[in-house]
Amino acid sequence: MKKIIALLLTVALCLSGCSVQKDKQGESTVGKKGEVINLAKAIYPEEIRYPSEDQYKDYDKFSADFIKWRDAQNKKTEQAEQALSMDVYYEQALKAFLLSGEKGENIAVSPLNIYLALSLLAESTDGQTREQILAVLGREDIDAVRKQARILWEANYHDDGSVTSILANSVWLDDDFGAKKDWLDELVKDYYASIFSGQAGSEEMDQALQAWLNEQTGDRLKEAAKSVKLSPETVFALVSTIYFKGRWDGEFNKNMTDDQVFHGAKGDVTVPMMHQSGTDSYYYGNKFTSVQKSMTNAGQMVFILPDEGVTPEELLTDEQALAYMIRGEAESKYLVVNASVPKFDVTSNLMLNETLQEMGIKDVFTARADFSPVSDDEVVLDTVQHAARVTVDEEGVVAAAFTVMLTCGAAMPPEEEVDFVLDRPFIFLLKSNDGQILFAGIVNQVK
Repeated sequence: MKKIIALLLTVALCLSGCSVQKDKQGESTVGKKGEVINLAKAIYPEEIRYPSEDQYKDYDKFSADFIKWRDAQNKKTEQAEQALSMDVYYEQALKAFLLSGEKGENIAVSPLNIYLALSLLAESTDGQTREQILAVLGREDIDAVRKQARILWEANYHDDGSVTSILANSVWLDDDFGAKKDWLDELVKDYYASIFSGQAGSEEMDQALQAWLNEQTGDRLKEAAKSVKLSPETVFALVSTIYFKGRWDGEFNKNMTDDQVFHGAKGDVTVPMMHQSGTDSYYYGNKFTSVQKSMTNAGQMVFILPDEGVTPEELLTDEQALAYMIRGEAESKYLVVNASVPKFDVTSNLMLNETLQEMGIKDVFTARADFSPVSDDEVVLDTVQHAARVTVDEEGVVAAAFTVMLTCGAAMPPEEEVDFVLDRPFIFLLKSNDGQILFAGIVNQVK
């Protein structure tokens, strides 16, 4: 009988009004027959809490606590600077994953989440199987993958009361599968993974996995979680999640939100449109314009509007547009920007088997798969599922830092003031403080 594994990448982004409970230490299921046992719990790093000034009576105490929190954030920034370039991966990822959906439909993915999940897969393989994964990750060896994954995880994990950005990894083992201890130890140590064991294909195992997914993603992906089930032939599953919650640095005024027409890929529809004006940087290229909206202590969300007659999908094959998405390379001008952004809620549930094979990760799906770090048995990867949801409203938005560099050939914007109206299909990116692309998507229609 064929022995298979599943790779599940489930992510959620919430910008206001959501809560999530992180994977806690010491909560295990009683190990009776048919039930799921928690063999190892990830121990998350303790964080210095963000001091809210309105909760202090003593200003000196507030000032001292704020300095401690700020120093901790600066240390994270310094650690993030040790990360290797992600440009090779992001260029592949944005084109491959954002173009993997149905034409004209909305799509949302988390490039960072997929990167970390593929790192788990690289750690589980060897030989040519691993080499193909390393090529997509843009790394030369597994040591570089481990170092990079740990840096990215620690730089983008936040649960301090100011920003919620919770990453979690887990391994789900079939009771009868003899996984190697060194492999499990490595996933716990460098990937903050929790380990669970149960009867694959049982209702108990599926319910436990679905409950864990919902817990890690703040119940934002319940429908997608219901579709996650392990077959009796599954010997183990690798699962990676990310949950983000943040607020705008300067919220949209709800009283200014009005109804406007959005010219979607499948027709016009009237939608709630948020409005905000202010002096800001306005970015432009041959085929696009862009503005960025900062998050409080949490990077930025980048909105990219294709020129009239250009689709978001076309921008993903344009070198100049990709350079802006990945490295922030674009002309810019500082002027008054009158921004109009629709409220939106985008959900995707994708199977990435074919997309990963097109990117060059092939052997892992065949009898040539080398899972020798995990087991001496013959194992193949059967399913790669990726679900994501991004919600944007007046209170919250997401994005990250990027470097502006000069390019040529772009049309000049107005001298002092410009209207930036997202009333037709557009691209969004959520970048973290260290410039990683947490989320990316295309809004072809607003429901």
